[in-house]
Amino acid sequence: MKSETLGADTLEVEVTQISKHGIWLLLTNREFFLSFQDFPWFKNAPVSAIHNVNLLSDDHLYWPDLDIDLAVESIEHPERFPLVARANRIVFDVGLNLPNEVDVRALERSLIVEDPEIQTYLRASTPAGVPRAGAVDLTLILGSVGSIASIASLLWTAYEKFIAPKKHSQRDDAGIHIVIRRPDGTIDKFWIGNTEKNREVFVSKFSATITEIRDADDPSFWREAVAEIEETGTWVRQKR
Repeated sequence: MKSETLGADTLEVEVTQISKHGIWLLLTNREFFLSFQDFPWFKNAPVSAIHNVNLLSDDHLYWPDLDIDLAVESIEHPERFPLVARANRIVFDVGLNLPNEVDVRALERSLIVEDPEIQTYLRASTPAGVPRAGAVDLTLILGSVGSIASIASLLWTAYEKFIAPKKHSQRDDAGIHIVIRRPDGTIDKFWIGNTEKNREVFVSKFSATITEIRDADDPSFWREAVAEIEETGTWVRQKR
Protein backbone atom coordinates (compact mmCIF):
# COMPACT_ATOMS: atom_id res chain seq x y z
CA MET A 1 0.00 0.00 0.00
CA LYS A 2 1.33 3.43 -0.92
CA SER A 3 0.09 6.75 0.44
CA GLU A 4 0.52 10.44 -0.29
CA THR A 5 -0.10 13.39 2.00
CA LEU A 6 -1.87 16.34 0.42
CA GLY A 7 -2.42 19.18 2.87
CA ALA A 8 -4.18 17.81 5.90
CA ASP A 9 -5.46 14.70 4.11
CA THR A 10 -3.59 11.43 3.74
CA LEU A 11 -4.62 9.42 0.70
CA GLU A 12 -4.02 5.69 0.64
CA VAL A 13 -4.40 3.03 -2.02
CA GLU A 14 -4.41 -0.74 -1.64
CA VAL A 15 -5.39 -3.76 -3.72
CA THR A 16 -7.49 -5.75 -1.28
CA GLN A 17 -8.58 -8.72 -3.38
CA ILE A 18 -8.01 -10.39 -6.75
CA SER A 19 -10.71 -12.65 -8.19
CA LYS A 20 -11.14 -14.46 -11.50
CA HIS A 21 -13.24 -11.51 -12.70
CA GLY A 22 -11.13 -8.55 -11.60
CA ILE A 23 -9.47 -6.74 -8.71
CA TRP A 24 -10.78 -4.78 -5.73
CA LEU A 25 -9.05 -1.49 -5.01
CA LEU A 26 -9.39 0.54 -1.82
CA LEU A 27 -8.69 4.24 -2.33
CA THR A 28 -8.80 5.96 1.06
CA ASN A 29 -12.41 5.28 2.13
CA ARG A 30 -13.75 4.28 -1.30
CA GLU A 31 -13.67 0.80 -2.81
CA PHE A 32 -13.65 0.13 -6.55
CA PHE A 33 -13.94 -3.02 -8.62
CA LEU A 34 -11.78 -3.13 -11.75
CA SER A 35 -13.12 -5.88 -13.98
CA PHE A 36 -10.75 -7.64 -16.35
CA GLN A 37 -13.20 -6.84 -19.13
CA ASP A 38 -12.72 -3.11 -18.61
CA PHE A 39 -9.09 -3.30 -17.45
CA PRO A 40 -7.59 -6.33 -19.24
CA TRP A 41 -3.98 -5.27 -18.47
CA PHE A 42 -4.32 -6.97 -15.08
CA LYS A 43 -5.77 -10.31 -16.18
CA ASN A 44 -2.49 -12.19 -16.68
CA ALA A 45 -0.29 -10.01 -14.53
CA PRO A 46 1.69 -11.41 -11.55
CA VAL A 47 -0.07 -10.99 -8.21
CA SER A 48 2.88 -9.08 -6.74
CA ALA A 49 2.82 -6.63 -9.66
CA ILE A 50 -0.91 -5.96 -9.21
CA HIS A 51 -0.42 -5.24 -5.51
CA ASN A 52 2.45 -2.83 -6.21
CA VAL A 53 0.41 0.31 -6.88
CA ASN A 54 1.46 3.91 -6.23
CA LEU A 55 -0.74 6.92 -5.62
CA LEU A 56 0.93 9.68 -7.61
CA SER A 57 -1.75 12.27 -6.82
CA ASP A 58 -5.33 12.37 -5.59
CA ASP A 59 -6.54 11.42 -9.08
CA HIS A 60 -3.71 9.35 -10.56
CA LEU A 61 -2.65 5.73 -9.87
CA TYR A 62 0.43 3.97 -11.23
CA TRP A 63 1.51 0.29 -11.30
CA PRO A 64 5.30 0.50 -11.95
CA ASP A 65 5.86 -3.24 -12.54
CA LEU A 66 3.17 -3.24 -15.25
CA ASP A 67 3.76 0.26 -16.63
CA ILE A 68 0.06 1.05 -16.17
CA ASP A 69 -1.23 4.44 -15.11
CA LEU A 70 -4.90 5.20 -14.58
CA ALA A 71 -6.87 8.28 -13.72
CA VAL A 72 -9.27 7.73 -10.84
CA GLU A 73 -12.07 8.95 -13.12
CA SER A 74 -11.42 6.01 -15.47
CA ILE A 75 -11.98 3.65 -12.53
CA GLU A 76 -15.14 5.45 -11.45
CA HIS A 77 -16.54 5.61 -15.00
CA PRO A 78 -14.80 2.99 -17.22
CA GLU A 79 -17.51 3.40 -19.86
CA ARG A 80 -16.09 6.84 -20.66
CA PHE A 81 -12.67 5.42 -21.45
CA PRO A 82 -12.60 2.88 -24.32
CA LEU A 83 -9.13 1.68 -23.34
CA VAL A 84 -8.89 -1.48 -25.41
CA ALA A 85 -10.35 -0.17 -28.65
CA ARG A 86 -7.96 2.78 -28.68
CA ALA A 87 -4.71 0.83 -28.51
CA ASN A 88 -2.84 -0.56 -31.50
CA ARG A 89 -1.16 -3.93 -31.62
CA ILE A 90 2.49 -3.26 -32.40
CA VAL A 91 4.83 -5.29 -34.62
CA PHE A 92 8.58 -4.94 -34.27
CA ASP A 93 11.58 -6.81 -35.61
CA VAL A 94 14.36 -8.23 -33.47
CA GLY A 95 17.82 -8.91 -34.86
CA LEU A 96 20.51 -10.81 -32.96
CA ASN A 97 24.17 -9.82 -33.33
CA LEU A 98 25.82 -12.61 -31.37
CA PRO A 99 29.27 -13.76 -30.24
CA ASN A 100 30.15 -17.27 -31.44
CA GLU A 101 29.71 -18.85 -28.01
CA VAL A 102 26.05 -17.89 -27.53
CA ASP A 103 23.42 -20.65 -27.43
CA VAL A 104 21.16 -19.16 -30.11
CA ARG A 105 18.24 -21.52 -29.58
CA ALA A 106 18.23 -20.97 -25.81
CA LEU A 107 18.24 -17.21 -26.37
CA GLU A 108 15.32 -17.47 -28.81
CA ARG A 109 13.39 -19.66 -26.34
CA SER A 110 13.88 -17.00 -23.65
CA LEU A 111 11.89 -14.61 -25.86
CA ILE A 112 8.89 -16.94 -26.00
CA VAL A 113 6.45 -16.33 -23.16
CA GLU A 114 3.11 -17.80 -22.11
CA ASP A 115 1.25 -14.53 -22.57
CA PRO A 116 -1.35 -13.98 -25.29
CA GLU A 117 -0.38 -10.30 -25.37
CA ILE A 118 3.26 -11.02 -26.34
CA GLN A 119 3.60 -13.25 -29.43
CA THR A 120 6.96 -14.36 -30.81
CA TYR A 121 7.43 -15.41 -34.45
CA LEU A 122 10.36 -17.00 -36.29
CA ARG A 123 10.74 -16.81 -40.03
CA ALA A 124 9.53 -20.03 -41.66
CA SER A 125 12.31 -22.26 -42.97
CA THR A 126 13.16 -21.82 -46.63
CA PRO A 127 14.05 -24.60 -49.10
CA ALA A 128 17.70 -25.35 -49.69
CA GLY A 129 19.26 -22.96 -52.17
CA VAL A 130 16.64 -20.25 -51.65
CA PRO A 131 18.13 -17.19 -49.95
CA ARG A 132 16.41 -15.80 -46.88
CA ALA A 133 15.09 -12.29 -47.29
CA GLY A 134 16.43 -9.77 -44.78
CA ALA A 135 18.41 -10.17 -41.62
CA VAL A 136 15.56 -10.26 -39.11
CA ASP A 137 15.76 -13.17 -36.68
CA LEU A 138 12.47 -12.70 -34.83
CA THR A 139 9.30 -10.69 -35.04
CA LEU A 140 7.30 -9.85 -31.92
CA ILE A 141 3.71 -8.66 -31.68
CA LEU A 142 2.79 -6.71 -28.59
CA GLY A 143 -0.96 -6.90 -27.99
CA SER A 144 -3.21 -3.91 -27.47
CA VAL A 145 -3.17 -4.41 -23.70
CA GLY A 146 0.24 -6.03 -23.37
CA SER A 147 2.61 -4.57 -20.80
CA ILE A 148 5.30 -2.43 -22.39
CA ALA A 149 7.53 -2.83 -19.35
CA SER A 150 7.24 -6.63 -19.58
CA ILE A 151 8.45 -6.81 -23.18
CA ALA A 152 11.26 -4.32 -22.52
CA SER A 153 12.43 -6.33 -19.52
CA LEU A 154 12.16 -9.56 -21.49
CA LEU A 155 14.52 -8.23 -24.17
CA TRP A 156 17.01 -6.75 -21.72
CA THR A 157 17.09 -9.91 -19.59
CA ALA A 158 17.84 -12.00 -22.69
CA TYR A 159 20.77 -9.72 -23.48
CA GLU A 160 22.14 -9.82 -19.93
CA LYS A 161 21.83 -13.59 -19.64
CA PHE A 162 23.01 -14.81 -23.02
CA ILE A 163 25.01 -12.06 -24.76
CA ALA A 164 26.68 -9.76 -22.22
CA PRO A 165 28.72 -12.54 -20.52
CA LYS A 166 30.17 -13.56 -23.91
CA LYS A 167 31.29 -10.10 -25.01
CA HIS A 168 35.07 -9.78 -25.14
CA SER A 169 35.29 -6.01 -24.61
CA GLN A 170 33.20 -2.90 -24.12
CA ARG A 171 33.72 -2.13 -27.81
CA ASP A 172 32.15 -5.42 -28.83
CA ASP A 173 28.90 -4.48 -30.62
CA ALA A 174 27.14 -7.79 -29.95
CA GLY A 175 23.59 -7.19 -28.79
CA ILE A 176 19.90 -7.14 -29.67
CA HIS A 177 18.59 -4.83 -32.42
CA ILE A 178 14.97 -3.69 -32.19
CA VAL A 179 13.40 -2.05 -35.22
CA ILE A 180 9.91 -0.51 -35.34
CA ARG A 181 8.70 0.65 -38.77
CA ARG A 182 6.13 3.45 -38.64
CA PRO A 183 3.30 4.32 -41.09
CA ASP A 184 5.07 7.51 -42.20
CA GLY A 185 8.18 5.58 -43.25
CA THR A 186 10.28 6.52 -40.25
CA ILE A 187 12.02 3.84 -38.22
CA ASP A 188 12.61 3.69 -34.47
CA LYS A 189 15.72 1.72 -33.52
CA PHE A 190 17.13 0.43 -30.25
CA TRP A 191 20.38 -1.51 -29.91
CA ILE A 192 20.69 -3.19 -26.54
CA GLY A 193 24.37 -3.63 -25.71
CA ASN A 194 25.52 -0.81 -27.98
CA THR A 195 23.55 2.44 -28.04
CA GLU A 196 21.43 1.20 -25.13
CA LYS A 197 23.72 0.51 -22.20
CA ASN A 198 21.45 1.23 -19.23
CA ARG A 199 18.40 -0.89 -18.46
CA GLU A 200 16.29 1.85 -16.87
CA VAL A 201 17.03 4.34 -19.64
CA PHE A 202 16.18 1.76 -22.29
CA VAL A 203 12.89 0.77 -20.65
CA SER A 204 11.93 4.44 -20.34
CA LYS A 205 12.74 5.27 -23.99
CA PHE A 206 11.15 2.09 -25.34
CA SER A 207 8.01 2.61 -23.25
CA ALA A 208 7.66 6.22 -24.42
CA THR A 209 7.98 5.14 -28.07
CA ILE A 210 5.42 2.33 -27.80
CA THR A 211 3.00 4.55 -25.89
CA GLU A 212 3.23 7.20 -28.60
CA ILE A 213 2.62 4.59 -31.31
CA ARG A 214 -0.37 3.11 -29.52
CA ASP A 215 -2.01 6.48 -29.08
CA ALA A 216 -1.18 8.21 -32.35
CA ASP A 217 -0.30 5.90 -35.23
CA ASP A 218 -2.73 4.84 -37.97
CA PRO A 219 -4.58 1.70 -36.71
CA SER A 220 -5.06 0.35 -40.25
CA PHE A 221 -1.28 0.24 -40.78
CA TRP A 222 -0.80 -1.91 -37.69
CA ARG A 223 -3.73 -4.17 -38.52
CA GLU A 224 -2.15 -4.87 -41.90
CA ALA A 225 1.27 -5.42 -40.32
CA VAL A 226 -0.16 -7.93 -37.85
CA ALA A 227 -2.13 -9.70 -40.60
CA GLU A 228 1.03 -10.06 -42.70
CA ILE A 229 2.77 -11.84 -39.83
CA GLU A 230 -0.17 -13.99 -38.78
CA GLU A 231 -1.64 -14.98 -42.14
CA THR A 232 1.00 -15.12 -44.89
CA GLY A 233 2.89 -18.22 -43.74
CA THR A 234 6.21 -16.38 -43.87
CA TRP A 235 6.40 -16.42 -40.07
CA VAL A 236 5.65 -19.20 -37.59
CA ARG A 237 4.45 -18.45 -34.08
CA GLN A 238 6.64 -19.97 -31.40
CA LYS A 239 5.25 -21.65 -28.29
CA ARG A 240 6.93 -23.17 -25.30
